[in-house]
Amino acid sequence: GGAIDLAKATAVAVSGTEGGADLVLAPATLGAAMAAASPAALVLSTEEEALLPPGIAAPGGGWAFHPPASVTVVLDADAIVVPSRRPDRGGGSNRGASVPTIADAAMASLAIAVDAADAMVRDGDEVTNTLVQNTVSNALEALRYLDGTVEDDDGKKHAKSHAVSAVVHAGQLLRSGIGTGGGRRSVPLGLASALLPRHFPHGHALNFFASLLPGMCVALSGRAANARAVEGVASTITGGGSISNLVEWAERASCGAGIPTLASLAEGTPDVPSMMGNFDANAALLNCEDADYEFVEEVLHRSLSR
Repeated sequence: GGAIDLAKATAVAVSGTEGGADLVLAPATLGAAMAAASPAALVLSTEEEALLPPGIAAPGGGWAFHPPASVTVVLDADAIVVPSRRPDRGGGSNRGASVPTIADAAMASLAIAVDAADAMVRDGDEVTNTLVQNTVSNALEALRYLDGTVEDDDGKKHAKSHAVSAVVHAGQLLRSGIGTGGGRRSVPLGLASALLPRHFPHGHALNFFASLLPGMCVALSGRAANARAVEGVASTITGGGSISNLVEWAERASCGAGIPTLASLAEGTPDVPSMMGNFDANAALLNCEDADYEFVEEVLHRSLSR
């Protein structure tokens, strides 16, 4: 995904004009497919040790990043080689490999979809609602194969195809929170921007996103009320259940799919106050709109406590 975001930044920087770049992207990994579909872009800032929008991450910073005027994504699912799941080392201590699995992609997509449903400011946002539904349905289909409920010779191809569709739809749900009218920043994206790679140097961005799903569900379950869209997603994922059922499902599915815990992606003992300080500083640097501080802190705390 990093190469895709770098290509976006380079195309805009070389064009020298807002919206003046046309770009053709051919992602070869699941992470790259998500990045290609996303309106957001993050590149590594060696100065900040964080993933930042290109205009801020560049030496000197200060220039605004505008998505290329036209992006064509050439997607060949057959060309994407990806394992179904990583070998289980037990105890939820699996550290992500450099290449994410189908399970990582599916669970990461669900984390983004749940967050996007929570961020919907009105029930009539049909575009976002459709993207959320498509993300969830494709992620569940990919996981259904991994559970062994799809038994045919083309099972892995079936699962990979749905995983690719899931990350492409999920990528379109990622929001930077910068500017007006775009809504708040996606919680998984915000945490990744502020905390990777300094606090979580192991694994891949999709491992990181996937590891947030159980904690995010617990944080949502503690609210007095949730958006109708969140209730709808919980019902779809659990087969008619509530958010409390989604908490149980997310934990069970994460363990069953071998998703690494967030703590296992860290180096040393994670310190939540320090990480939230980085998150705060990151939000101030980007001048972006985020979810409530307490909610983000709860997601992080619950994710690390698994």
